[in-house]
Amino acid sequence: MSYEEPPDLEENGEGFVANITKHVPEGWRVKVAKMCLQLTLGAEAAASLYSDAREKLDHIEGRSLITRRLAEVVANQAVRDPVIVERAKARFLGDLARKQENLEAVISSAVELLPNLPMSSPDQSNEAAVREATECRSDTLGEEAANPLNPDWASTFVSFAENASTDDLRQRLSSILAGEMRAPGTYPRSTLRSLAELDKADLLAMQAVSSFVLGREILIFNDEGRKPTIESLLPLVDSGLIADAKPGLSKAWRAADDKPCIVVIGGNYWGLMASLKNVNQISFEVIPLTRTGVAVHDLVGKADERGLLIRIAEKIDKDNTISIHLARRDGDMFIVTEQLYPPSVDIPLGAQKLRL
Repeated sequence: MSYEEPPDLEENGEGFVANITKHVPEGWRVKVAKMCLQLTLGAEAAASLYSDAREKLDHIEGRSLITRRLAEVVANQAVRDPVIVERAKARFLGDLARKQENLEAVISSAVELLPNLPMSSPDQSNEAAVREATECRSDTLGEEAANPLNPDWASTFVSFAENASTDDLRQRLSSILAGEMRAPGTYPRSTLRSLAELDKADLLAMQAVSSFVLGREILIFNDEGRKPTIESLLPLVDSGLIADAKPGLSKAWRAADDKPCIVVIGGNYWGLMASLKNVNQISFEVIPLTRTGVAVHDLVGKADERGLLIRIAEKIDKDNTISIHLARRDGDMFIVTEQLYPPSVDIPLGAQKLRL
């Protein structure tokens, strides 16, 4: 079996191919191209197989049995009512063109969101990527190589992307696809369905409280005017992004056994490192986000975690506190960047690191 060559990513053009060349680091281009082809044409191997098979059927057999039967049915209907057949054909082709246009618009926008992909390491140079692509075109092409995205996930995504005619839904699906390209499994299939079916008002409701979200919870502060209102939380309940608008849970950040005096409150990008005395934990009332709520916040929240952590630092009991530092997250490490309490610098910034 022979396979077609992958698209020339360096050629000028429109759509996702040109965007891959423009926005995606070299070491990632082959992988991203395969994902795009999988969504627009199906699996790379299946597309090539179909192309080869169709050519042979057309030139050697003329038509397959199914094609002949279909042609007979259409011909009979055309004789009885040729006008309705023409209308059906026009509607069918128009619908296919619209769906393809929507799908490729979503994919092209997703590729534009990928410039922050990590650059390939020295052992994954562009030369290695080309070698990988060559190996993937061999006759022993496996299912995983042919389908960079989970096939069930890709099928569900395509069904939504094909019908995404509004800019809002296209942008939402593009963000989801970009996240899935970076790390497959980021958006489970059930969550993908929920995200695609949410109204724009639901996303705006999450955006309104995103400044109170840390990780998977909405933090509730006791002081009025600095916590989400019940009116802002009820829409999140209605859309299934939170289970309850009333804070009924308390989350505690505890000190590790090997560092009994240091409590780390960690977000996705920033964290607090609090050195305590007499206590070994810090607690706040929280409202947990549902799994869909977490995904929606990832899409539309992007609030300044640093500002929220500074507000948390203000609430920590200073009578039992030795010091509080703001730290930048680097994987599972936190690196100190600023001392918040007491208001003086007693260590070189960045000198203190702590692993979760």
